[in-house]
Amino acid sequence: MAGKQLEIASASLQRAQDDARRQQLFVVPVVDPNMPVKALYPERTKTVITAFLALALIYGIGWLITAGVKEHAA
Repeated sequence: MAGKQLEIASASLQRAQDDARRQQLFVVPVVDPNMPVKALYPERTKTVITAFLALALIYGIGWLITAGVKEHAA
């Protein structure tokens, strides 16, 4: 009796292991990861220059509007 239960349990274990192997997800590396030599982003110099030019443009437009209002009032 115990021998038969052992056989049933062993067969059940084997089926469970086979099912687990079939359902296991495999990740296959396509290329090896690499470390960049230089960061591409953020481009700090470009960002600073763009911000400076944008603020200078806004300041210039504000100055022209103020000068136009003062001239019109005079």
